[in-house]
Amino acid sequence: MGTYEEDDKLRRDMAIARKHRDKPRYSKDLGDVAKQWLRGPEANRLRKFQKINTVMEDYFDKQIFECIRAQSFNNGTLTLIIADSVLLSEIKNHHHHHLHEALIHAGTGVSKIVYRLKK
Repeated sequence: MGTYEEDDKLRRDMAIARKHRDKPRYSKDLGDVAKQWLRGPEANRLRKFQKINTVMEDYFDKQIFECIRAQSFNNGTLTLIIADSVLLSEIKNHHHHHLHEALIHAGTGVSKIVYRLKK
């Protein structure tokens, strides 16, 4: 007797094989699939994160940038995860306004920055 996972896969495969098909299955053109994905929300989100990371990489030193990670970007609110509590305090108190202005001028769509300490 196989594992539960193997049994689930076997049941799934048998259910797929039992399905009645009234038309043949055709493969999809990879170019069409890629175009559809590139127009989708996931690709737009990745483009925004790329722009945000580029601005932050230009703004911060390499050593500091490695301790910061953009976690989420929803409705204009960017959530940054900071690895060190001292660095978090320094960024909030001394760099917040300039970083916010740099993100706005780059056209990232950021209207608010929320900082979180890495667990």
